[in-house]
Amino acid sequence: MSELVEKQRILRHIATHIQERVPTAEKTAAEAFARAYYANVSLRDLTETSLDSLVASADAMWRFSEVRTPGHTKIRIYSEECTTQNCPVLKTIVEIVNDNMPFLVDSLIGAINSCGYAINLVIHPVMGVERDKNHKLVKIEPPLSASQAESFIHCEILGTLSPEKIDALKQEIVRTLHDVKEAVNDWEGMRARLREAITNLKENAPHNSTEEVEETVAFLEWIEEGHFTFLGFCKYSFIAEETRHLVAQEGLGILRDPLKCNLAHIFSGIDLTPANRRYIVEPDPLIITKASQISFVHRRDPMDAITVKKFDSDGNIVAFYQFIGLFTSVAYNQSALTIPFLRRKVKRILERSGFPGQWHDGKTLIHILESFPRDELF
Repeated sequence: MSELVEKQRILRHIATHIQERVPTAEKTAAEAFARAYYANVSLRDLTETSLDSLVASADAMWRFSEVRTPGHTKIRIYSEECTTQNCPVLKTIVEIVNDNMPFLVDSLIGAINSCGYAINLVIHPVMGVERDKNHKLVKIEPPLSASQAESFIHCEILGTLSPEKIDALKQEIVRTLHDVKEAVNDWEGMRARLREAITNLKENAPHNSTEEVEETVAFLEWIEEGHFTFLGFCKYSFIAEETRHLVAQEGLGILRDPLKCNLAHIFSGIDLTPANRRYIVEPDPLIITKASQISFVHRRDPMDAITVKKFDSDGNIVAFYQFIGLFTSVAYNQSALTIPFLRRKVKRILERSGFPGQWHDGKTLIHILESFPRDELF
């Protein structure tokens, strides 16, 4: 029997038994839900668990997700015993039903791993749903043809957790999903602020080299093209007489909370030294650095901070646009020779070395720079 035929047999068994557990009016939707729920689960994962346990798991998720208000997240964590390869196994289950959006699964996995737990299995179907006026699920459709798509996430952790550990894990997940929602909802707003910063540089170029401004604009256009994951934004007004005094004007994404806009929060533990203050008032339009805060969204790494200075018509600094987030995997894998801002650094290093790029020493130096930690190069 082929794997496809065997998987279809298992899905039919699950769908049939789900129908037996629900009222007549729910049978069609429940069957479609059960089939979609396991559609992308590998045959190996399906056959390692007893059919009764698979039916019970799908039925539990169906009942949990049956009523949900759009825009709200449903979360639950519980322990259960299931049969795996004829052996009883205790598991802790994390289940979430949410409006479908980017970064849900990887952010959730990061939250669970950050609490010290390894995940044994992830089930994540995205379904098109129709809910009635009471928010009850009445129809399942293909996600691309539906007006509302929802994510149904089921994560399994081997073993059981104490009530205290379950509560701590839930708090971490709630905090993580809050940041995901804030970042996704303000995604376009943050990109609009980046375009605003680009326009300002083009119209009010600072009093330094044209090359500097052009390279900065090219870099900002490069990150806007999908090379940066925008998580937060804040615009600060700037008082030249008090270089310590940056007043937050507007926050978006994970910086929408005014308390989080404070630089002491974003760069906690980093002193604003005289050298740093001088750097702030210099006419160079771009500052790239690392925030001290770890991202809860997408991947658990220190966030990148990209600060663009805003100038008036006389070339004076009047404000700062600060974007925090993560460079994408493409930014780490793309050649430094093709990335604005980095390509100029590489060129200047080659010039100072005195090694022509086509010579052996020059090629070796280029290889070293290409393999140099990209965060350090930025």
